[in-house]
Amino acid sequence: MLPTITPVLAGVQSHHAEDPDLGVLLTHRVCKPEHAAWVERACRQDRRVLPRWHQDDRGCRNGPRGVHDLAPAGAYALVRAWNGRAHYLSVVVPVALKLHEDQLRGVVSVDLMRRYFAVATGYVQDQRTGRRCVVRPDTIASVLGVTKRAVQLCRRVARQIGLEVVIRFGRMLTFGECTAARRRGSAQRGLSTECAYTIPLQIPRELWIFTPTRGPSRIRQSHLITHYLAAARGGESDAASPRQPRPHSRPCPEGHGLALRLVKCVPWLANERPGRLAPALQRFATAGWDADGIILQLRTSARRQGRIFDQLTADRIRTRPAVLLAGLLRDLDPDADHPDPPDLRSHPPCNRTDCVHGWIDLPDGTAAKCPDCHPSARTGSLPDAITKQGWDPNEPPF
Repeated sequence: MLPTITPVLAGVQSHHAEDPDLGVLLTHRVCKPEHAAWVERACRQDRRVLPRWHQDDRGCRNGPRGVHDLAPAGAYALVRAWNGRAHYLSVVVPVALKLHEDQLRGVVSVDLMRRYFAVATGYVQDQRTGRRCVVRPDTIASVLGVTKRAVQLCRRVARQIGLEVVIRFGRMLTFGECTAARRRGSAQRGLSTECAYTIPLQIPRELWIFTPTRGPSRIRQSHLITHYLAAARGGESDAASPRQPRPHSRPCPEGHGLALRLVKCVPWLANERPGRLAPALQRFATAGWDADGIILQLRTSARRQGRIFDQLTADRIRTRPAVLLAGLLRDLDPDADHPDPPDLRSHPPCNRTDCVHGWIDLPDGTAAKCPDCHPSARTGSLPDAITKQGWDPNEPPF
């Protein structure tokens, strides 16, 4: 018999006579009712106690047995990263729930939403950014002690208020994927929805951007450690080294050409030297972007943040325009945010009036795939009819 988990999680008290066994908590697929309250409190300190549906595929040795189809890094473009799970649960979630208190009244309780985020964020794979969360609703329901329908309602509300973002909807495995998984000894039948926990735009920046005031420095080599004690003492041998000749070839030729076209279209970049803009534009020029595409995506990004890009003028800029442009382009992905993908050029959408990039709005407010459009003409992002509701009728129940 394995020892109890009490020495591992010091400070977590149990209301039961005996704490759950460590072997049970590290191997359970669904949390038992008698362990639910204990696991819900303990998962804040140690995420290992949370149940996993595919325990046979857990760990580095057994991980390749299952099918893991995660979204690429470009799918998380323009999704704000959190500042840690503890800060997210103690600051971001309470503020967001307080801002949408009127919308939650009569739908779901605030206490249940807080409990849902405390458990669901424990399944986030990248705890540094809050991304790549893959978990079944019934698994969370077993920890919270509620029905699966209640967890699905919490997910729907979390997506509406902007705390949870769907990156890729789940699906059933194909016949080939199932066959390969069975050969490797896995009983997996489908892929769960991949989500990310982010910071809504309605929350002020002052609440989620902070500077730590205590704790040791994470940088081992400080920039303050210099050799100023052995500085020049005025001798001829202490003269500065001669300046190296500047190369005649530009380090970013593609970005320099894009910068020349961009300074003619953006007024607040007119007085900036194109050579300063070239490094930030190099990756976009290599991916085939033009000046019109850069301006279009900057306008779209500003609109998502509640700003108007065309109202930006030179008198409002307190730094160099090149620094401001580099900061705006940092949120764009050269491949995922390309305004004119090759697939759309080869297979444009059909001429139906109710078709929007391969999607048709239904009377009940949902959307369906257009039968007349080529699959490559359908955009990866869902239309507003589904995004506003925060759920997809075709999303599998796992």
